[in-house]
Amino acid sequence: MKKYFVLIILSCILSMSLLSQSIKSPLLMSCTFEDSTFQKIYKEDLILVKLKNEKSEIKHFDFTKPVKILNISNDSLLLSNEKRDKWVSTDNIHSIQLVSETVTISAQKKSISGLTIAGIVLSLLGGLFYFGGKSNDSEDGCLQALVGIPIGLIGIVLTFVGLATHQPSKKNEYKIEGKELRFEDPRCHCKNFYIP
Repeated sequence: MKKYFVLIILSCILSMSLLSQSIKSPLLMSCTFEDSTFQKIYKEDLILVKLKNEKSEIKHFDFTKPVKILNISNDSLLLSNEKRDKWVSTDNIHSIQLVSETVTISAQKKSISGLTIAGIVLSLLGGLFYFGGKSNDSEDGCLQALVGIPIGLIGIVLTFVGLATHQPSKKNEYKIEGKELRFEDPRCHCKNFYIP
């Protein structure tokens, strides 16, 4: 029985390692620099693209932000942003730079949302209405309770909702990885792996 149990565990470990290898993105480009350093670019890597002519416009692409690289042919790159995918000729590209993305949550001062302010104001109004004008007359006291308590409760609920829904702002930051790849640089030799 123990042998079967060990075999099952070993087969699970082996299948998990094979699965993790198959999930790896395909290699699109492998480059060797003059100083013998290597750079590899895989499918869906984020890259910054520098155009040869800064004024040239490629529709639906903002090259001030990183784009994903999906494929490489001999004379063009298939790039993707949030809007669309497009083949861009390497004649228009000066260089590409591999980047990695990190999301940072800014430690800014907590700002008060509109819901929180409305809740505080309604809570104060409800409290003032209920406690502020207490009279000995039972009809007035009943009216103050009927109006002041619901306004105060609505204010408290709005305050909690405003505090609960307030989230700190997130910011995407990009870190440069490796060297800049220039297509016309003789010191850099690249080999492309086209995915059909």
